[in-house]
Amino acid sequence: MNAAPRPDRQTSLLTDRVGAETFAQHTISTIQDLTQILSDETDLLRDAKYKEAMALSERKADLVNSYARAMTTLGMERRSMQTLAPDSLDLVLTAHRALSAAAETNLPVVERARDTSRRVIDGITDIARRKASGPATYSADGAGAQQNRKNLPLALNSSF
Repeated sequence: MNAAPRPDRQTSLLTDRVGAETFAQHTISTIQDLTQILSDETDLLRDAKYKEAMALSERKADLVNSYARAMTTLGMERRSMQTLAPDSLDLVLTAHRALSAAAETNLPVVERARDTSRRVIDGITDIARRKASGPATYSADGAGAQQNRKNLPLALNSSF
């Protein structure tokens, strides 16, 4: 098996200014796109547009993966970036701070939406359970009346 050689920690992936700036531009673009997705998701969830917010999930997951790869590379290549393209590194870090602020705003909104959904699902489950158990009636001898067997509990998928 001939595997492609993997760069060790001593070998830099960014060898010139153009490569460093290109990497920075791509990273900044990814960060800005992710920041915008978080902002859009926050707005949709605040407006209780859960279906529209969920539609952003796949794109958001792709951007998160790209962001994680870029940040891993940046961590390994920080010295190269500082040497080859310090201004571009500063722009990446500025974009990263904007993303952090958007994530800080987004997280409580997502948690609130999740909690609201959980309460709605729990409420529906309680109503279904009460309805399935039937009225609290007693027979002539004071024993509980037989429940109707066709009223089975309702199963709900509670994933959000």
